[in-house]
Amino acid sequence: MKTKKEFAFFVKGLREIRQISPGYMLYYAFAVFFQTIRPYVNLFLSARIINGIIRGESFQRLLTLALITVAANFLIEVIVYAFNHKLSLERDKFVKRYHMRMSMKMTHMSYAALEDPETHRLKQKVRETRNLTGGILDLPGQLQKLIGSLLDIIFSVSMTVTLFFTPGVGSTSFLRLLTSPWFSVIVCGFILFNVFLGMVSKTALTRKTQAVFTDGADFNRVYEYYIGNYLLDYKNGKDIRIYDQESVIQSEYSGLLEQVKKLIGRIYRSQLFLSTITTVTGVVLNFIIYLYIGLKALFGAFAAGNIVQYIGSITRFSSGMAGFAAQLVTLRENTFALQTYFQFMELPEEEKTGSLTEHTDLSKINSIEFENVSFAYPGTSQNVLRSINLKVEGGQKIAIVGANGSGKTTLIKLLCRLYSPAEGTIRINGTDIQAYDTETYSKLLTVTFQDFKLFSFRLGQNIAGETEYDSDKAAKALELVGFDERLAELKDGLETFLNRDFDAQGVELSGGEAQKVALARALYKNTPLVILDEPTSALDPIAEYEIYSRFNQIAQNRTVIFISHRLSSCRFCDKIAVFDNGEILQYGSHQELVKDRDGKYYELWNAQAQYYT
Repeated sequence: MKTKKEFAFFVKGLREIRQISPGYMLYYAFAVFFQTIRPYVNLFLSARIINGIIRGESFQRLLTLALITVAANFLIEVIVYAFNHKLSLERDKFVKRYHMRMSMKMTHMSYAALEDPETHRLKQKVRETRNLTGGILDLPGQLQKLIGSLLDIIFSVSMTVTLFFTPGVGSTSFLRLLTSPWFSVIVCGFILFNVFLGMVSKTALTRKTQAVFTDGADFNRVYEYYIGNYLLDYKNGKDIRIYDQESVIQSEYSGLLEQVKKLIGRIYRSQLFLSTITTVTGVVLNFIIYLYIGLKALFGAFAAGNIVQYIGSITRFSSGMAGFAAQLVTLRENTFALQTYFQFMELPEEEKTGSLTEHTDLSKINSIEFENVSFAYPGTSQNVLRSINLKVEGGQKIAIVGANGSGKTTLIKLLCRLYSPAEGTIRINGTDIQAYDTETYSKLLTVTFQDFKLFSFRLGQNIAGETEYDSDKAAKALELVGFDERLAELKDGLETFLNRDFDAQGVELSGGEAQKVALARALYKNTPLVILDEPTSALDPIAEYEIYSRFNQIAQNRTVIFISHRLSSCRFCDKIAVFDNGEILQYGSHQELVKDRDGKYYELWNAQAQYYT
């Protein structure tokens, strides 16, 4: 990638940081300034004190300089501590806001993009590149080191420039050689050569390290999955113990660890080679510098105390130049991580469609109609649904049945506007559902999918989907689904935490109990359309019978569409749509369909009925 593009991503990254956490970089700038200037204050004042002692200055003068040194160090220490403390708080907020920004990006995407495997691969790529080169999270720290190195160069040059232009006392040929511009150029040449060598070494080592970690991306991916996710989730503890997964994980981890050892070995060999070269040249350079500075001091070019200032400043200059070059390389390497991050963040978000707003009356469903609806998932050519025609009258209870993969859940996703039909139209009350405002349409329906999620929050909050909730309304919803007896057993009632992530006294619900809570959530919202996808799959037959025996009471005047593999539940419905291979083969009541001995429904019914007889 060209330097211009790299710089553009660097600037874009800084803008993103400012947007995530305004003022964050300002604290970094102040902190790095005072951290960098502190050693130069000490070098300068120490040189003044030593010169004062040699010159025999008064005790009061020396005491004043010592007190100034102590006061300056104390003041800088307080300032650095204050900024670092504030910076640590800002960094914590920045990291949290960054992760929230990534999460909110997922919620703002269209559902089609959310389900797209490419989206998940790109998100994983963001995580992997962030682990390798830092990405947005490490950019402030990288910039801090770059600015710190640049300040080191500026301060050290300003404190050593007089070394090369201060004449000595006397006129011997050796002194003239020592103070000549050419000799100063030679010494500067040695310093710059060593700096250049250090820069090349650090650059090479940085690139080598990053290349090695790139080769170890597979290990990072597996490590993050097993150690960062799977093993830390206590819910996986049963499977790990029963199926002895620990040995499998250990074997997988050990194999990858061997690869990592080889990769680290490559880094160590490169580091040993490069550090040997820089150490040797550093020793030679230090000898030349000490000799040059010592001889000039000996011939009276400057006071002996300045030796401390010059040597310390030249050392800082060398490390500053090497650090500056290394950070430039790091920032360039981080460009790929920044590019990946922005690719993810710039994925298209869900488009707001429709203009019919809350002024439109959707408090009652008169009809739902699918007209010649066909659909294929993005990236595929095969239709999951083929010319579906279905009409549901308001207040009806409709069951959708069929084998796995027949298109049942896909139909529900289209009705929920998670996807748009490739062909055909879906109408509610005679209006194309795409015409409704998104927020208005969401108030029309409630859905309980078979892969529903309960949060580790309070029971009442799970039912309401909000922090504040109506206790009476939540309790009534739980009563309708048969959870009232279990609720009475809970010490804190609706305030009981689910799971133990946030409360040691949290309650672990069984699969059936969790499904009842999910059903209660659907009832609490109190919408005219209720969609249930396998609503009783985790319930035992008795609990399931209890649900369906009060089905009319639960449904009240709502229009209900539900998917079920248990055909016994279909007897409670007004109509049944039998799906097969993306098409509706049959449509009618249970009594009508079971009479057709050649039909798909009769086949499915009898296949299950033998187990209930």
